Amino acid sequence: MFERVLIPTDLSLESDKIFDYALALNGLKEVIAVHSVEASAYELIREQKSDEPEEAVAAHGIEPSAVETRHMSQEIRRREERLSEKGKKLRDAGIKFRAIVDEGGKVDIRVVELAEKENVSLILVGSHGKSSWEEVLYGSVSEKVARKAKVPVLVLRYDLLDNVSPAELAVNTFKKVLFPTDLKPSSDKVIDLLQLIKPQEVTVFYSVQQKREEEDDKARKKKLENIQMELNAAGIKAEIVLSYGDILADILKASETATSVVMASHGKGILKEWLTGSISLNVARKAKVPVLLAHEDDISF
Repeated sequence: MFERVLIPTDLSLESDKIFDYALALNGLKEVIAVHSVEASAYELIREQKSDEPEEAVAAHGIEPSAVETRHMSQEIRRREERLSEKGKKLRDAGIKFRAIVDEGGKVDIRVVELAEKENVSLILVGSHGKSSWEEVLYGSVSEKVARKAKVPVLVLRYDLLDNVSPAELAVNTFKKVLFPTDLKPSSDKVIDLLQLIKPQEVTVFYSVQQKREEEDDKARKKKLENIQMELNAAGIKAEIVLSYGDILADILKASETATSVVMASHGKGILKEWLTGSISLNVARKAKVPVLLAHEDDISF
């Protein structure tokens, strides 16, 4: 299914769960792990267990940039070793593993560039939500990655693994998929992705804030039925759910009986939320299942 996976990581202990999750993905052949060193001079000094705080360094006439330069090369090597350790189980299982550590730079841009350069089939990100890495995964950086990357982005919250093993979650992720759609061209790309994944069941879900005229409703149902037939023809059991209410709340409620959500990272529907991508981002933040976000313009497998 996903043969080459790119994993951005903060090297936290929680991130081990993401690598264990990847290990259980069907058909995985290679993992490329990337970590960006974005530590300040003071953070580097602190990590080196120096007893000289930032003020003392400045008092000695040493520029923080000089301190950072002096320690950066060894810091990169240290983190490369830590990142390489994350891939031990993967290598032992015969899966190719490569570690990349960057010096600074914008994480979202680097991830998108690497995904294209390495021709990966999936970007897998996780979050513990209690550090600066949360912004990378769920803030503006995550949204930029999901909107720019021409490969699917799977968002996996660490707390989803509190009561289930990473392997079990990975095996069950795509058994019963919720597919929220705005019935625009972006949906076609997600349908292609679903046919690749081949889940056992898919709920094609459409939500509007209020019931519209009967003719509009008939046209909407017809489009949903066409999607259902296309998925059925691919051997995927599909059902239709048409809801009227709060879009985000409705999707989150429907996701409670699903094993994952697969949706476009943003669309071009009549609602502002689809334009900004806030619906997909908030689903990724709040859903109690893994969320797979697909770029609307192009999906590379």
